[in-house]
Amino acid sequence: MARSRKPAKRPFHEETPPELRWPLGPLPTGILLFGIALLDALALGFSDGALSGWLRGVERGALGWAAYLTPLLVAGLGLAAWRPGFVPERRLDRAAIVSWLVLLAAVAGMLQPIAGRPRPAWDGDGGGLVGYALHTALESLLGQASAGFVLLAATLVAGCVASGVGVGHVVRGGRAAVAFAAAHLRRPRTEVTITINSALEKPRKRGPLALPMPPLPKLRAEELEPAGPPSINRPTPDKAAQPAAPAPPGEPGKWQLPPLTLLQPGVQGELAQVDIEKKAAAIEEALADFDVYARVVEVNPGPTVTQFGLRPGYRERKDRHGNVVRRDKIKVSEITALANDLALALAAPSIRIEAPVPGRQLVGIEVPNGQTGVVALRDLIETEKFQKLAARSKLAIALGQDVTGNPVVADLARMPHLLIAGATGSGKSVCVNAIISSLLLHATPDELRLLMVDPKRVELTGYNDIPHLLRPVVTDADKVVSVLRWVTHEMDERYKKLEQLGTRNVDGYNRLRQVKPELEPMPYLVLIVDELADIMLMAAEEVEPALSRLAAMARAVGIHVILATQRPSVDVITGVIKANFPTRIAFAVTSQVDSRTIIDSVGAEKLLGRGDMLFLAADAAKPARLQGVWVSEAEIEGIVLHWQEQGQPQYVEELMNVQAWTGEDEDDDLFDRAVEVAREHSRISTSLLQRKLRIGYPRAARLVELLEERGVVGPSDGAKSREVLLRDETGGDELDFDEPTPESVTVSRM
Repeated sequence: MARSRKPAKRPFHEETPPELRWPLGPLPTGILLFGIALLDALALGFSDGALSGWLRGVERGALGWAAYLTPLLVAGLGLAAWRPGFVPERRLDRAAIVSWLVLLAAVAGMLQPIAGRPRPAWDGDGGGLVGYALHTALESLLGQASAGFVLLAATLVAGCVASGVGVGHVVRGGRAAVAFAAAHLRRPRTEVTITINSALEKPRKRGPLALPMPPLPKLRAEELEPAGPPSINRPTPDKAAQPAAPAPPGEPGKWQLPPLTLLQPGVQGELAQVDIEKKAAAIEEALADFDVYARVVEVNPGPTVTQFGLRPGYRERKDRHGNVVRRDKIKVSEITALANDLALALAAPSIRIEAPVPGRQLVGIEVPNGQTGVVALRDLIETEKFQKLAARSKLAIALGQDVTGNPVVADLARMPHLLIAGATGSGKSVCVNAIISSLLLHATPDELRLLMVDPKRVELTGYNDIPHLLRPVVTDADKVVSVLRWVTHEMDERYKKLEQLGTRNVDGYNRLRQVKPELEPMPYLVLIVDELADIMLMAAEEVEPALSRLAAMARAVGIHVILATQRPSVDVITGVIKANFPTRIAFAVTSQVDSRTIIDSVGAEKLLGRGDMLFLAADAAKPARLQGVWVSEAEIEGIVLHWQEQGQPQYVEELMNVQAWTGEDEDDDLFDRAVEVAREHSRISTSLLQRKLRIGYPRAARLVELLEERGVVGPSDGAKSREVLLRDETGGDELDFDEPTPESVTVSRM
């Protein structure tokens, strides 16, 4: 059987049917017809000239209001002449042309009754002469109702024949319209392409939703070697199992940094794609229920929470005809006000809204994950970001991962001090241990010295006997004031050395020491206080000025302070302390008041605990949400044991011999002033001394007890004030206070 050949394409001049062969050619004829259509439309709209008025009168007289369709028909013929292949041939035959003429006449007949059936005129309304004749003839034969029905049927049939639309086309179009309406009624939300950003995957183009890629492979130990003095060597993982040979105490340059094999890798939380799709749809639908329209355009999965990036839309106002008359942008405040409703729709314990996301035109909604991942210290130390920072600074610390999974590291030398606060069990002590471990992993005792204060006696005592300590961990709260005085004295001594050598900071001193080896080493000194509340309650009038002075001046000489407290109240974190500690970390707290006390804004009360925190950097406008680093007790013990095996600590003798501070110094003029106050009154109380001397209650109570021991006031009588035994009007010999009584205890200042 012979193959049927495809008919050859006709020449360009034969594409039009013989009955519509254009004498001037396709393009000139099309331009001519377009011009005629334009002139006809202008004549119907603006009949200022004689020719245009005559043309308007002829068309309006013949067709009435239907004359306004004639420019469209002429323009259609022009399009058919200009682009012969654009209009099918069957739409240009005689039957199609007759159908267009019948359609024009039927429309004119249907317009005739609208004008009240006037008689035709030169500029007539309604259907003109054609419409009047057609409608009058049909009405006389069939009646008014039947005439209208016949004209309507003729219009539909002529339109279908002229346009080529049949019954099948109408049925298929109706089915498609019904299916489209049903689909939008079931789901009134448009599909949105969501991009998942994760630090664990390579950047890619925006596409369909996908889960994060597996973690990057661990870097080799050779790639983790930080820049530093050649004498400091970090053992490779193969040699890490062999114990390092202990170095003689005081012999510099022989220290070996702990290997990374002492740390364990973290566990990444799994995030299902279906869960992300459901949560994104739930957020959009919950907002739409309150007439707030927004789209989820970005998803950032993190270790603890997932951030959904919303782009606010518009609220449209329409008239009765369905036309949009006004579009109002959705306000960010409308989204933030629906935080509780979104938490209800997502079945989440709490959500946090970041409006807007810094540097982005998005509103971030942070939703807790079903499974929480563990951010291990080793994972952050192995990152390139931390290695670059550790190569520049010996005080690099690992803080955690943000909501997008990116590592967050910081330089303690640039902070330059850190305040950590949060409720019990929120992860505050783990954060302190992670900071100490970060410092011990990259700094030797020749480069860093530590001074730790732990009134709770259980958190930091495990670091005893490491060569970095200046003295054992201070567990007696009464000795903290003396320790702070020593640190202040050390700061002054360092400033004197810098002044003599003409250097500005500790880095310049260390660079000068490379040229002059006879100079004494000046390592960094980090003071860590694990519980500030106990110290402030004991001697706030002494602790607060000392901490403020250290925070204001100690940065240049390499002294940095880290404070931690589980009681974020205004009497512990005072305004003076906050002003000198711009870098702060807030863990989960119980109220908005505590959150404002720590970071001057709300948000910490909505944290999830277990390391979930807000980090406010000194140069940041808003706090960033992080999942803190986790370091186990076994890892801490391994690091401590590694340093203990290398040598014994060299404690400072002055710090070892500090005594408990009691506030009863004879050289202090407060006692003399208290005696003067007692002479002016017949009775004296602790509150009176507080007001007169402007001191705290603990110091005033100690002064009252000391006055009783010296015989100035009488014994206590319940809640009553004490009677003053020494008065100016007695005229007797005054008591001699030069010789202390056996019961009094005098402690000299440092």
